[in-house]
Amino acid sequence: MTTLWTDLLGEPFTTAYYDVEGVRTRTLEAGRGPAVLLLHGRGGHLENWSRNIVPLSRHFHVIALDMLGHGYTAKPSIDYTIGNYAAHVLAFLRARGMDRVSMVGQSLGGWVAAWLAQEQPQRIEKLVLVNTNGFCLIPAEVVGKIRQSSRAAVESPTPDSVRRRFQPLFLDPNLITEELVRIRLDIYRQAEMKNAMERIVGSELEPENQGKFELTAERLRKIAVPTLILWSSHDPLLPWQEAHRYQQTLPDSRFHLLENCAHWPQYENPQEFNRIVGEFLLESESAADNPADRNVPMMEA
Repeated sequence: MTTLWTDLLGEPFTTAYYDVEGVRTRTLEAGRGPAVLLLHGRGGHLENWSRNIVPLSRHFHVIALDMLGHGYTAKPSIDYTIGNYAAHVLAFLRARGMDRVSMVGQSLGGWVAAWLAQEQPQRIEKLVLVNTNGFCLIPAEVVGKIRQSSRAAVESPTPDSVRRRFQPLFLDPNLITEELVRIRLDIYRQAEMKNAMERIVGSELEPENQGKFELTAERLRKIAVPTLILWSSHDPLLPWQEAHRYQQTLPDSRFHLLENCAHWPQYENPQEFNRIVGEFLLESESAADNPADRNVPMMEA
């Protein structure tokens, strides 16, 4: 059976903690080349990318980050808004001396990456938005389900409560392995996780607060960097047809649909995900301007 560690075999990688303006921040890094920052979803952690780090690291310097209040990164008592998540990412780039990176963000991570792309375009080389939040307000009934399962998983962290939190993310429930459950269970059992989760799924998800950072048409038109919107056929938050409609507002963008996946296409179909994302990131500007002349190096599955 494939495990997280076998997913990471084949290339050297390191895990490290950095002081990011007083916030102890966990990373996993692999590879050399252009920098690519991976940002996970709400309530997640860098292991969300375990099936993508090594394949992408054969062409890039890949950095998977535990975002503010998530994973084993510190959990300060501040509001976890999109603006504060973005400020933490920018502070991390400054701490590492990285002037410009490509960003691949999934769900909440995509919202943060898109926010940075319209606020700090000089920092972003290319942008990949995977089943991203923020194009429109998350419906109240969906917010309620997210809050219920997230709070239950940290207030009474058991394999069953964590597994229930995972269920909407996967079309194939067999992918919710004991190892994946155990990793998140250990994270959710941290003493400070209960208070952090309340910030993660609390007032930030109220309609008025979502609206402050909504990726409106006006904001999307400010994203001038090359952008790939990658969506799944069975996303529980936003149908792919709606995501495709929002993509058409972005000045320099394209859309790709991954079949037979729910909210974690990077994990459910890593072969196609890694190939599509890798080819997009490797593509030269001249090839992008002339699609018929593209000669994109093929990524290994």
